[in-house]
Amino acid sequence: MRSGRITAVALAVAASSVAGDAWAVVQPTHFVAGLELADGRQARQTRVTTTHVPARAQHAWRALRHELGGSWVASWDEATHVPLRIWGTGVEAPGSVSSGKVAALIATEMLTRHVALLAPGASATDFTLVSNELHAGQRVVAFVQRSGSLRVLGGQLSFRFRKDRLYVIASQALPNVHADMPAVTISNEQARVAAQGWLAADFGAVKVESVDGIVVLPVVARGNVLGYRIVHEVTVSTLSPIGRFDVYIDSVSGEAVAREQTLRFATGSLMYNAPQRYPLAERADYPARFANATVDGSAATADEAGLLTFADPGPASVDPSLTSQYAQVFNQAGAEATTLLTLDADSTVVWDGSDDPKVDAQLNAFIHTQLIKDYVRNIAPEMNWVNGQMTVRVNHDDMCNAFYDGSSINFFRQSNPCENTGRLADVVYHEFGHGVHHHAVILGSGDFESALSEGVSDFLAATFNNDPAMGRGFFYSSQPLRHINPGIDATWPDDIESDPHGPGLIIAGALWDLRDLLIDKYGETEGVSKTNNLYYQAIKNASDIPSMYTEVLAADDDDGNLENGTPNVCEIVDAFSRHGLRALSVVASKLEVEPPDQNGHEITIEVEGLFEQCPNDTVNGATVIWHTERKPDDIDWIEMQGGPSLFSATIPSQLAGEVVRYRVEADLSVATKMSFPQNLADPMYQFFIGPVTPIYCTDFETDPQLDGWTHGLLQGSSDEGADDWQWDTPNGGEFNGDPSEAFSGTHVFGNDLGHGNFNGLYQSDKVNYADSPVIDVSGHDNVRLQYRRWLNVEDGFFDRGSIFMNGDVAWTNFASPNDDGKVHHTDREWRFHDVDATDFVATDGTLQVRFEIESDGGLEMGGWTLDDFCVVAFEGELPKDPQCGDGVLDAGEQCDDGNVLFGDGCDANCKTETVEESDTPPQPVVMDGGCGCRTIGSSSGNDTDDREAPFALLGLALAAVATRRRTPSC
Repeated sequence: MRSGRITAVALAVAASSVAGDAWAVVQPTHFVAGLELADGRQARQTRVTTTHVPARAQHAWRALRHELGGSWVASWDEATHVPLRIWGTGVEAPGSVSSGKVAALIATEMLTRHVALLAPGASATDFTLVSNELHAGQRVVAFVQRSGSLRVLGGQLSFRFRKDRLYVIASQALPNVHADMPAVTISNEQARVAAQGWLAADFGAVKVESVDGIVVLPVVARGNVLGYRIVHEVTVSTLSPIGRFDVYIDSVSGEAVAREQTLRFATGSLMYNAPQRYPLAERADYPARFANATVDGSAATADEAGLLTFADPGPASVDPSLTSQYAQVFNQAGAEATTLLTLDADSTVVWDGSDDPKVDAQLNAFIHTQLIKDYVRNIAPEMNWVNGQMTVRVNHDDMCNAFYDGSSINFFRQSNPCENTGRLADVVYHEFGHGVHHHAVILGSGDFESALSEGVSDFLAATFNNDPAMGRGFFYSSQPLRHINPGIDATWPDDIESDPHGPGLIIAGALWDLRDLLIDKYGETEGVSKTNNLYYQAIKNASDIPSMYTEVLAADDDDGNLENGTPNVCEIVDAFSRHGLRALSVVASKLEVEPPDQNGHEITIEVEGLFEQCPNDTVNGATVIWHTERKPDDIDWIEMQGGPSLFSATIPSQLAGEVVRYRVEADLSVATKMSFPQNLADPMYQFFIGPVTPIYCTDFETDPQLDGWTHGLLQGSSDEGADDWQWDTPNGGEFNGDPSEAFSGTHVFGNDLGHGNFNGLYQSDKVNYADSPVIDVSGHDNVRLQYRRWLNVEDGFFDRGSIFMNGDVAWTNFASPNDDGKVHHTDREWRFHDVDATDFVATDGTLQVRFEIESDGGLEMGGWTLDDFCVVAFEGELPKDPQCGDGVLDAGEQCDDGNVLFGDGCDANCKTETVEESDTPPQPVVMDGGCGCRTIGSSSGNDTDDREAPFALLGLALAAVATRRRTPSC
């Protein structure tokens, strides 16, 4: 919402850019997370997916389903409307596993027939085959996207084959790319100068590493594609602070378009002589495996056990180094450490630098780089990169961090708050983990996404150590830097944040839980081995954290058919469900304005994506919880009927004029309860019974100001964007929770819609409002506001989202009683909202509605988004309480025989009696302190003790609540 450069943005960037990226342990505060756009627009940081088929893709989706047959599930990119992953029964593809040529032909033909679904607006010729790999029984055929002669960053497609079946399709194609090479472009030198100047203005001395050619850069927001730019791609390094940027310069104008800092920093700890985990814990003497050395003046190399050969009988003079065929350590704070040792025959000599942190860092990094290489070599024996020499740089003049830059791992010196990260084994493993991810990704299929890389690198360190606490020693203690199994599961999307290490804990936790489950199933050795293999195979093709669920299933599959599960599907479902990563959807019916119906009002839910072969992957049951707005304490529970995945229930018929509130709870064995709507501050849907007459309605498809709507700032400084009410298309931001599509049509009216220089959040310490025109409602007795709302606002103890009618508060968001309040109002869907306006109508028969946001100085959210606003009239008679005994069968009564006597088939509560019920009616008695009810005549033949009467009443009241919620009178 504030003007100026957006500070937390990102683009969809191709896997080909991985080579310039660097990923580490924590995000430093002196760099912006993600990609910055020079024009101030906001692009997404994290891809948001849905299982709902976008309207524009439904025809093409049906065509694919019709051709393939069987059962298929898709997850969709909300911004591009492209199916990120499609998986299911699989289709026969003879010869596809043994022959790469056959698989490529099948994939190309499938792409040609269904390019409208997989890459809207493109043709099959826009895709170039880049990978055709077979490993562990799965063949992956992958393509990258071009527009004309230009590579489209991030655009890629891939197909998976197993057992000669096509069973997974993945698309990260960009839609409707129309970008040709311009006739005239700036030179590489002009691009270099522009990129260097932009970064030098902010960071001082910089160095241009390379100018990498002209590409198409997609600008993708959370809810839509903002556009495409033809740019020169330039790699620039900063010297202080240490950084590396991909910079994009417009290829015609030479203007800066965007930049992204690609060294992902983090805090960590290191050990040497070396420390086993960190300096303050146990240390050990490790063999100097394959280390180069000078022995008695001649070059020598130690063997795997660290043995050196020299002239008998010795002793030998040994000058060891920090270089081997697998690692080379460079000291960034001076010359590399050296020493001169004397080695006797049949004896051992130790190089111990524990008294000098800078030397200890060099020794530790050398040892633990080789140890983690050994471990990864067993997981990924075909990854030749592991067998090469890793460049390791230690003692950088910075603190509390480390990073991987695409070719080397780097560690910072010690400081008061944190240890030298080169002395911390866990940090060495984590940084090396980024390299494993980088080199595992299959071009055109997977993606080196930041949060995913942080999480899987944490997992690699944890599984190596057999300890979910990562980074012990970083704070000069056994306290970990991060814990991937802390007892409270990090879940998607609730724990998404701008620092990629936060959401990284979600996938790290899911993999660790899977590891535990497979250890329970197979024993420790085999269980760890299977988990490590699934982790490695999945990161080859995963494009982000949510896609890991599908890729782990695909890696575990043995027959090219995911509908029938995989050997370990039950454990995978269990582990990923705990962290919100299960590709499971629930389609729930939502009622809004309903006519009176003697058959009641049906609610249905359908749970999609269950595996029936898993005993725990079931819906134990589903419940509708409802009450009328007129009687909020008269709550009813209705057990839904059906199964195993489709359930329904009927809310009893209600009188016209009633407002019914309800929610649906599905009890899943694995994922506990799923409740709809998902908003703790407003946990029930509404619907209105009876016909209404529209008085004033707008769907905001035309500018509301032309129709008399106004808005403004009531309190707070008048900063730019303080009055942030906007009429535009929705542009849901990653962190504001706003919608990506209008409820109807294309336009909405709301707070800060996130276009241009706006960030999608209302400002702090402000009160702003939007007023409807003055509406003439004269001649109508019962007036109501009925509209669609998508509201995100902090707990009402701090911030208020309110509706005023003629100056009085008619509705406001839930407020906790104290400043511990965290019950934020977070709509995750368009909500129908009915507000009774009758008592707010002015004496002259007019009504004006105001929507207001009042914020404090802290957390800001997305605010109001409005659509389909209507002031209506209900012309019928408002419902009254049923009157038992008046001879009229009212809603909620089973019978009404004109009296309130027992024993005649209809009891005093207008419930149908059985003969046994009518034999001995309960009698009222007067109890101390007032009127109460207790039963005369217990099973023992004696009156109940007066002391037990209140508890008998409580039990009876709860029983009444569970049936019809009617309280008997005394």
